[in-house]
Amino acid sequence: RPPRPVSTTLATTAPFLCPSCPPFHPFTPSSSSPASVIRCASSFHSRISVFAVNRSGGQALHMATLAGARALGLGDVTGSLEPGKAADIQAINLGGIESTPVYNVVSHLVYCTGRHQVTDVWVAGRRVLAERKLVTLDEAAVVAKAREWGAKIHAAAADRAAAPQ
Repeated sequence: RPPRPVSTTLATTAPFLCPSCPPFHPFTPSSSSPASVIRCASSFHSRISVFAVNRSGGQALHMATLAGARALGLGDVTGSLEPGKAADIQAINLGGIESTPVYNVVSHLVYCTGRHQVTDVWVAGRRVLAERKLVTLDEAAVVAKAREWGAKIHAAAADRAAAPQ
């Protein structure tokens, strides 16, 4: 009997091993792009695997999208851009000097792009980033709240450090 095909996917639980990989959180302009996570996971697996191979951008992208969805039993629901499937989409600017020239768009997206090139994002069909501006959150309010909590955490840490042991 011929061997059954094995779906190879790409995943990592150790983004801290790659400086450009973000911790696990939703992708926004303040986090790394999904392409950088794919790039890091691909190179990380190549460094530690006895079956290390150089992956083309297309192979790495497929492993992180449709192959990953299929491995989770979700290939009919997500993992590729098809009518009726769930998807989050990013528009990436490849027109800047850091992207020139582009010889292979897919490899370029996986191995060369960064978060600063993400211009627009749609999550489940809803636009959440337009021309690098958040459209679903009040950015000034989020920054103010983060600074407020930062001050509280800093004060609590200072109090703890000053307390007798």
